[in-house]
Amino acid sequence: MRGLILLEGPNLFSAAASAGLRFETILATEDDFDTHQRAGRLGQRVTLVSDRVLSAAADADHPRSPVASAVAPEESVPRPANTVILVGLSDPGNAGTIIRTAAAFGWDVARTPNTVDLWGPKTLRAGAGAHFSTGIWSVPDIATLGDTHTVIATLPRPHVVSPPMPGPYALLVGNEAHGLDTEVVTEAHAVLSIPMAGDAESLNAAVAAGVAMYILDQ
Repeated sequence: MRGLILLEGPNLFSAAASAGLRFETILATEDDFDTHQRAGRLGQRVTLVSDRVLSAAADADHPRSPVASAVAPEESVPRPANTVILVGLSDPGNAGTIIRTAAAFGWDVARTPNTVDLWGPKTLRAGAGAHFSTGIWSVPDIATLGDTHTVIATLPRPHVVSPPMPGPYALLVGNEAHGLDTEVVTEAHAVLSIPMAGDAESLNAAVAAGVAMYILDQ
């Protein structure tokens, strides 16, 4: 059974409404005319609340109206398309930023079981509505990707960059602190490291994922 997701602010609410999500609750302040009008067009009831009640219902510290709950979308069906795989990623901000970047580049996003909830409120806020414009699914086993994708592991320097390989790609992005485990890397067909001229040990996971997607798209 699908659960509910929390949508905070006009951008997420608008994106979810455009995607056809079914709302369970819509809380809005009196002066939030856009939400009242949109909900009316959708035939949805709005509960009028004060700023204090809105803040109590939200996950964010300073939410904007509206705050709504909706039935989570069905998980996308895995397909042979370029996909960034989040392997043990723990920060919801990074996960949401990667989803937003993937949607901009036309990539899907998948997660391993030990990755942060991609439909949590912080991840949704960081995704800025991109959750509803790209495929999002789960992968129980990295090895299964090898049948449909060229699996590429992202590694910090000084690892060697493998030669170009045909897509579609499954780009593995590891945990922020520990990266990819050795056994995961051995299941990849290729590795990708981003050249860095400075002394930084590594890039932020979301930044690295964005740069890697761009490189593979060229």
